[in-house]
Order: sequence, then C-alpha cells, then structure tokens
Amino acid sequence: MFYKVKYIFVHCYLYVGYLYASVFSLLKVIFFSNVFLGLKKTFLRKSDECVVLGNGPSINSAFEENISFFNDKDIYVVNYFALTKYFDYLKPSCYVLLDPLLFPNSSSDLESNNKLNDLINALNDVSWDLTIYVPYKFKGSIIFSKFDNRNLEFTFFNSTPIDTGTRLNYLFYSLSLGMPTPQTVINAAIFIAVNNEYSKIHLFGVEQSWIKDLSVSDNNEISVSLDHFYAGQSSLGRHSSLNTLSAFLHTQFLCFKSHEILNQYAIHRNVMIFNRTPNSYIDAYRKVVEK
Repeated sequence: MFYKVKYIFVHCYLYVGYLYASVFSLLKVIFFSNVFLGLKKTFLRKSDECVVLGNGPSINSAFEENISFFNDKDIYVVNYFALTKYFDYLKPSCYVLLDPLLFPNSSSDLESNNKLNDLINALNDVSWDLTIYVPYKFKGSIIFSKFDNRNLEFTFFNSTPIDTGTRLNYLFYSLSLGMPTPQTVINAAIFIAVNNEYSKIHLFGVEQSWIKDLSVSDNNEISVSLDHFYAGQSSLGRHSSLNTLSAFLHTQFLCFKSHEILNQYAIHRNVMIFNRTPNSYIDAYRKVVEK
C-alpha cells in the first residue's frame, strides 16, 4: 500500500511540474514573443548543408586545413566576425547577433562603443546578400538607423527561452515562438539553422570551454578568460555572471542544457549536427574531428 501511494505521489508531482512548466512557457510566449513573427518563414536556404562558425581559437586552423569544406554551403557567423579577415572571403549567408551590448538605446551609448561602430561600418560595406538575425526584443534599438546597405536584410526572431520538459517544446520551437535558452549566440545560431531545415549542420570554433580558465582569487573574486580566434585571450571583466561561482556555473549549466535540447529538437526535425571543433566541451552533438 505504501509503495502504491508513493508511486501515485511521484507521478502526480511530475505531472504538476510539467503542467506548471507548460503553462509558464505559454505565458512567456504571450507576453514576450511576437506570435505573427513566429509564423513567418525567415530564410530561403541555398544549400542542403550549412556551417555555423563560432569565434573559438580553433577557427584559424579550421580555415587553413579545411577551407574547401566551406564551399557550396550556407555559412552562419556571429558577433564581431565581420571585423575579421575571413569575412569578405567567406561571404556568409547569415549573421546572428544576440548580445544586448550590440543594441544600445541611446546615441551616447552607441558613440562610445568604438568596436560596435566598426561592426556597423563593416556591415554597411557588404557587397552580397546577407540576412542578419536579431532578437525581436531589440527591434527598437538606435543601431538600425545606422545601416544604409540594401544588401542587408534584418530578420527578427523570438528569443524567448522555452523549456516545458516535454515534447510540447517542439510545437513552440517549430513555430519559432521561442527557443531553448539562448545562453550564448551559438545556441541561437544553431536553433535558427535547424528551423531553416538543413539536413546537416557543421559546427566550427565552438569550444565553449571557458570553465577551464575559471579561477577564484583569495578575495573570492571570480574571473574567467575568453579565447577568440581574432583577438586572443581576454578577461570577461566584471560580468554579472561572475558575482559568485554558483552564478557562473549556472550560466554554464544553461548553455550546455540548451545544446542537449537543441540536439533532441534537431533529431526530431531529421537534422544532423556535427561538432567539428577540436577540444570542444560541448558533448551534445556527434564529434567529427580530424586527427
């Protein structure tokens, strides 16, 4: 009798948990997503395969050793890739931006950000068709008044984090009403690529191994270094996620959990994801690394 009551209690507990997560996700969609935007098809792919390029240090060797691999594939790049020597050579099809620092609301914030202004200038010089994906919540940023290049097409997407713990996720994701937590721009880029219906997605430069450079000082100050192929190693600075060790580790949990959900969703959509990044900490995707 005791075990029967325990069995019923556990299943009721799980059911209530899933119900709460589902209702909460629906409320987030209602209040934070643009429903009509979610039903819009965003990009006409030119190839059946695509490459998503992160900014990890292995990118340099990837270009040197596998440059022909990128031919005849749609290429997705992120963040400040336009400031690198490879941008004009590769002529990517899609550009994904996510960091709130890229979308200032005031002229003074924009003028004081030299790197952002360099990015704007680089994108204004693009001579090929380029689709730039931007979270819908940043639609009002002053940055969009600075673009005057007709080759750029801005496509807004719902970056609302959704996780019901059930297959209901797939309904929200397939309608682009939300996505697995976009903890990093790579999470967002992979999700967009899956929804653009490629058969294969190849990942380069996505080490996401920041935790190996994590340190805690004698004053309990948390610090971590970020490696970028175009800028070497730099400190993250006093980012809010570094106030406590638990806060930083929580961001890492969200990042890698998002990859797991993305892989499950990709399988649901018959999309294969291959991680071609040496020494990558992402364990959610099949690794294909040249020895």
